[in-house]
Parts: sequence; C-alpha cells; structure tokens
Amino acid sequence: MNLKRIILEFTTVFTFTLLVGIGVSFLWNIVSHGVAIIDREPSFRLALILGIFLPVVESRIGKRNIDAAIFCSDV
Repeated sequence: MNLKRIILEFTTVFTFTLLVGIGVSFLWNIVSHGVAIIDREPSFRLALILGIFLPVVESRIGKRNIDAAIFCSDV
C-alpha cells in the first residue's frame, strides 16, 4: 500500500468519524440535557485514533492476504 492511498484512507476515515462523533454528541446533549451543545474534543480524539489505526491495519491485512495468495498459488 503506497503512501498516497494511506493518506486518502486516513482522510476518509477521519472525516467520517469526526462528523458522526459530532452528530452523536449533538443529539446526545439535546436528548439528555436539553441543550444544543457540541463537544468536539472527544470526537476529534476518536477520529484521530481511528484515522491512524484503521488504514494501518487494513494495509497489514492486505499485505498478508497477498502473501497468502502467492504462497497458495505456488503449491
């Protein structure tokens, strides 16, 4: 997996997670407290963690699947 693809996946995962986190925070505060407040800090942290973690895991799994396919085709 090349760097360009990892950066694209990071951006996609980060944006999606950040928007969902902000939406959930907003709705939770409306339902539980009756106040329309968005808490961005936990959403940003979660988006950053998942944005780094998921592309790295996907690249490692993809690399392992390619290695397994090459190994099985030689048999």
